[in-house]
Amino acid sequence: MIGLDFDGVINDFEQYLEKGGTVEEALSGEAFPEELKPMCEEVLDLLRSGLVSVIITNRDDLRPVREWISYWVPEAKDVEIESSAETGKGKICKDYNVLVFVDDDRKHIDDVEKFGVIGVYFDRKKYETPVAALLDYLFGRTF
Repeated sequence: MIGLDFDGVINDFEQYLEKGGTVEEALSGEAFPEELKPMCEEVLDLLRSGLVSVIITNRDDLRPVREWISYWVPEAKDVEIESSAETGKGKICKDYNVLVFVDDDRKHIDDVEKFGVIGVYFDRKKYETPVAALLDYLFGRTF
């Protein structure tokens, strides 16, 4: 199964901030769900595919994340949403039997790899989408 980070992997947090949104608005849910766009259509397709078992975010309040998912990907109602604020993403990946986890923060990649999970770093400078980073890892070529 696959695990995904929320901010910066599923949604385009950076673009929201570039357009004048604030971190506080996004984290509180004031910006959700219309203003905080998906990173790409392919990540929504991945969520619809049934291959993603869990979304792991460092946020304490999961309500805005659930609202965002309900708005953008209502078909993904079986995907679990967990906060790693206290436990770290590696432990959650292990608990959910995640084989591959995609994140845009290297410290979380290091954490999941300590638990035997394959960490795929989504580097916006190298990849256009998080799905391209995942495919590059899986198939060894850049898309």
